[in-house]
This record gives sequence, C-alpha cells and structure tokens, in this order.
Amino acid sequence: MEFTKEMRGTHTLYLPAMLDQHFPLIRHALRGEGYQVRVLRNEPQEDKCPKNCACYPVSRMVGQMLSALDGGDCENPRRSAFLLPPAGAGCAGENHFRPIELALEDAGYPDIPVLALNVRERQFFPGLTLTPGLARKALSAILLGDMLQLCLMDAAPAEAEPGAAEALHRQWLHDLGPQIAAGKTCSGAHRRACCREIVKSFAALPRREGPVVKVVMAGEPYLKYCAAGNLDLLHTLWAHGCKVWLSGFVGFGICVVDALQEQFGRHGSRALKNACGMARDYAQKLQRELLELAAGAGLDHPSLYQTVKERAAQVLGPRPVDDAWYLGADVLDALESGYDLAVIPCAAGCLGPERIRREVAEPLGKVRPEARVFLLDYTAPPADREAALAGLLAALEERRA
Repeated sequence: MEFTKEMRGTHTLYLPAMLDQHFPLIRHALRGEGYQVRVLRNEPQEDKCPKNCACYPVSRMVGQMLSALDGGDCENPRRSAFLLPPAGAGCAGENHFRPIELALEDAGYPDIPVLALNVRERQFFPGLTLTPGLARKALSAILLGDMLQLCLMDAAPAEAEPGAAEALHRQWLHDLGPQIAAGKTCSGAHRRACCREIVKSFAALPRREGPVVKVVMAGEPYLKYCAAGNLDLLHTLWAHGCKVWLSGFVGFGICVVDALQEQFGRHGSRALKNACGMARDYAQKLQRELLELAAGAGLDHPSLYQTVKERAAQVLGPRPVDDAWYLGADVLDALESGYDLAVIPCAAGCLGPERIRREVAEPLGKVRPEARVFLLDYTAPPADREAALAGLLAALEERRA
C-alpha cells in the first residue's frame, strides 16, 4: 500500500518500539515537518509475533503492530501507517519489508502502508520525504536523547528517591519536544545550553551512598535499547544495584554511515562514498561536543567513534565495519573505561549467539581474560534463558561481595 502525499495530512504514523530513549524525541522532529506521529508503547502479544520470521526484532515489531491494531492502541486503523526504523550496518532486517506487509495483509489489514527510511535500498515513498530540515531535527533529537540517556544511567542506580531519575527524564522528554519540532535544537548553541541544563538538573537529584556493580549492556539496537525486546533487562540490572553502561545511539549511527562508505567505496560511486564520509565526519564533530560536555560533568561515557574504531582494530584485528564489529568495539570501549562485566542480549538470526561468541566474546577473552561476558538468548527455551539470567545475577552478587 503506497503512502501518498495526501495521506500525510490524514494518517497517523506509528513508530514500533526500538529506541526507548530516543523515539519519543525523534517523533517531534517528524511532527515539526507536518507528520502526525505516535510511538507504540504496548507490549507485543506472543501469539501475534510471527513464528516463521528469522529476525527476532522484526517478529517482535510485527507482533507489537498487530497487538496495537487489535487492541485499540491505533485509534483508527484505516488512517494508520507504520514507519519502520532503518536497517543497520550489515543488517538483513531490510529484507523483511515485504513479509511485514504480508503479515498485515494476512491479519486483515491490507490497506495499511508500511514505510521505511532505508538508505541502502534507497526506498522512496511519495508522502514521506527525508528533507535536510527533517534530518537536522532528527539528529538533534538523537544527540539530546544520548545526553539524557547518559544522565539517566548515572543517576538511576544512586537515586535517593526511587523513580526520581526516570520522572526527571520524562519531564525533559516533554520539555524538549516542542523545541525539536520548532527546529530550535538544530542550533549548536541552543542544543549545548539544553545539554548543560540537563546535566545540572540530574546532578541536583538527591543520591544515596552504596556499592554499585558496573555492567556493560550491549547488543544490536532493538535488544539493547528496547524494553519490549529485552524484557526490561535494564530495570532488572538497576534492581540489583548495577550502574549500566549503555552507549549512545550516535556512535552506532556513525558506524552505519562508515559501513556505507566502505560499501560504496567497493561497489558504488565515488560521489556516494564522499557524501558518506562528509556525513560521518560531521556527525563525529557533533559527537565530540556531546562527549566533552559529558566528560566535564564526570559522566561515564563512550569514546569518540574514531577512537573506538582505532582501538578495536588494534585489539580485535582489522575487520569489516558491521553490527558484530561494533558490538565488540562497544564492549571493548567500556572495558577500557573500568567495566569488567558485560551482558549481551541476543537472539537467533544474523547476529545470533554463536556469531557473538565467535566474533566478540572469544576475541575479547583473549585480550581481557578477567572480563566476564554473559549472553542472554531471547529465542532460547525459557528455562535456558532463566538459567543464563540466574548466572548473571549470581555474578553480580559475587562482585558486590
């Protein structure tokens, strides 16, 4: 079903959950360009998730869409459309675009458009235009989402009043939305002022003293950032007194562009390769500004993408830039920052547990034998997943003692 220019004014675009800290801000970037946008927050019902889908994130997203349509979360299914996040570096999720449409058709929703901002396949939709203005607003939303995430990861495990950090986080999402929609946060000076106020407000939260266990949480984006994907793993870790390293989305986005540059360099045009290089360098400039503010506030934070890349090449060896490479580089960056325990939520598929063991856990074990890496396979039988989680929690208690 095509999404036409006329539908832009009549249909609501629904974003399936993926980036819990960022989508609530990114939707305002779209709203500022005239789109009606909502982020789905309902839990996907298991019986709605396709069992024959090879991609766990896609299966969960389809399940969430169908659950929202059948459960009333989509106010008017005939005036609804779904906007999928773009596929990542080396991700095969883009291959499931047509199967998602077929799943909606089989469920009785053949007239619901499915859109995707997919750079690599260059899919276009008449009613959805990625303008420079929209791109700048979305990038500013991601940068602010990263800063909010860094502050939340720092404050939540030490808050004196339970829930105070998340309440402040929600307030900032509410306050920043209109500024993003109006394009104010595209100004570097305005965005930096917002970041300083964010840091100041989280620093003012009352905190309690007590031991914390530092844990890296890494993985492909859906399982790393989305509570619906990892069954709220973040709150489980917080409940056990963990300070969680959850690196920002900007670094992953730069990785995607870097991978595209390599791809175009091998098989594409020089113009596209150069364009990707310029986009990567510009994003790294903005990332540097963000990380300097985080460092000045004493927050645990990831390194600049280029530093992460160079370190990974030295320690893990030269490899193509893809999702598995970035996962290993992300964990290595956290290990260099004083973390020595990592949990990687994963699922069978193109970035499954066997590949993670082979390309991430084993190479890291050779250079950092003292570090412990736990894999939580969300497509494994429940008893196996519960046993893996129990092993992780036992290791946390051991660290605390």
